[in-house]
This record gives sequence, C-alpha cells and structure tokens, in this order.
Amino acid sequence: MPVSRISENALRKLVKESIDEKSTCVIKFYSNGCEYCHNLQDYYEEISDAYKEENIHFFAFNVEDATDLDSLIKINGVPSIAAVSTGGIHSRIRILEDPDPPNKHTWYFSKDIKNFIDREK
Repeated sequence: MPVSRISENALRKLVKESIDEKSTCVIKFYSNGCEYCHNLQDYYEEISDAYKEENIHFFAFNVEDATDLDSLIKINGVPSIAAVSTGGIHSRIRILEDPDPPNKHTWYFSKDIKNFIDREK
C-alpha cells in the first residue's frame, strides 16, 4: 500500500473525530531537517508494501505543517510512529516507544515497526 502524506485537517479528523470505518492507520511523523526521518523513508515504504493486502493505511505527516501538534497527538519528537485504530466511538491512538538502543541510521528498526503494527491492527 502506498504511503500518502496526510494534511493537518485530515490528521485532526483521524485522531479527534469518530470514524465509522474499521481500519488501522499508521502514521510516520517526520521533519524535513531530520536525518533519521529521511533514512527511515525507504524502510517505511517497504513495510507499507508488506501490508498491502490488509486494511492498513500508511501516512506520513510533516510536523512542520502543524499549527499545534501537541493538541492533536503527543509524540516525543521525530521520527515517531503512531497507530490509529478507527471504527469505534473514539479512535484509539498508540505511539511506538523509542527503541533501546536506537538504530544509528534510521532510529527505529524495521522489525520493531512491524511488531508494533501486528500488535495494533
């Protein structure tokens, strides 16, 4: 499944409003000035391809596009990976914990992202 950029309005709707469709959305939060974020891009796209047969949507959100990101979602910085489950009264939001130790090139390890998605889908 391709990775799509998500706007602030779409992110706000996803995390703050009730969405009837049951699905899992995975969001990579990034910044243009973050080397880890750029290095993670290819892995993130490969991971999205691995889940193309499932009802999982992959998004990327540039934190520089947000006027007040903290009011939408609490992340520790970039890159951050979130899973949002829809189809209930409220969306359920989970944030992938920072790795210990982090990957020196991409921050997250691919297997950690896949395990997180498998737990949250």
